[in-house]
Amino acid sequence: MKRIILIATFLLISTLTFAQGHLTFKKIPIDGTTTQFLAKLKADGFQQVGTDNDGVWLVGKFVGQQCTVLVQSSPVSHTVYAVYALFQNRSDWGMAKADYNSLKKALTLKYGEPECVEQFDKYYKEDGYEFMHMKDGYVTWQSDFDSPAGKIYLYIKDQGVSQGCAIVQYRDKANSEKATLELSDEL
Repeated sequence: MKRIILIATFLLISTLTFAQGHLTFKKIPIDGTTTQFLAKLKADGFQQVGTDNDGVWLVGKFVGQQCTVLVQSSPVSHTVYAVYALFQNRSDWGMAKADYNSLKKALTLKYGEPECVEQFDKYYKEDGYEFMHMKDGYVTWQSDFDSPAGKIYLYIKDQGVSQGCAIVQYRDKANSEKATLELSDEL
């Protein structure tokens, strides 16, 4: 009897996981090996520009804008689990915020209301030095979206003391968990 319950529980969990699917980036499921995922991005016009410890870097168009994309995968099975889209560096806080707000509006339509932290700490404000304040840790501008298939993080990140950009990170739930399990198995 215990065996039947265990099998039924496993089948239910497997079915729920399968039904949730994977997050998508440009309608491409965030799944498969790095090679498979990169082939789909390249077929959509992206060009690979480098590889480092963070992952594989590409450039191309996303939501009508030129951007840089980082694809991260498990070091063990090379299963893709996260995709970052970094939009144009801006030297003007208002432009970076406009990029962020445009993306936030579209993501809210697709995923619902996010959890947001959009604030300057203590005595800091919009004063022309926003990216410097952000670099020093006094500004947080982020919206987090939940999906059964994973999480989407939208934020503004400083790129030095006088520039910043909007970034969208897609983190697939099933493949993130898989990557963590693979690493823990090797410990």
